Amino acid sequence: MIKNGLISKKKVVVDNTLAGKMKSDIFLRTAFNFITNSVAEAKKFGFTDKNDMDFTVFELAEKLKNTKNCQKCGVELNYDDQKNTLDAHLAHIIPISDGGKLKKDNLRVVCAAC
Repeated sequence: MIKNGLISKKKVVVDNTLAGKMKSDIFLRTAFNFITNSVAEAKKFGFTDKNDMDFTVFELAEKLKNTKNCQKCGVELNYDDQKNTLDAHLAHIIPISDGGKLKKDNLRVVCAAC
């Protein structure tokens, strides 16, 4: 699972540094939730080898932060600094339920509507 922003095989472990950053960083929090949910979904469909995951929580947070437009419909994405809210999320291009993998090239940043 996740340890210091990396994947380990045992269980979800978040060190205090990452936990503190996640409280104040919407990008890290969104990335962490995406990874946690994706691993749970992969288990549900019988895909259990987390070693195939080729990204960290920090890489996904950077992808969220640096993507300015929805990678599905093209609408401009917004981040409200004062409210610490983001109108975007990470999504699988090919859903795990359809055989999609936990790989960087199967991820995109999409708006709330998509």
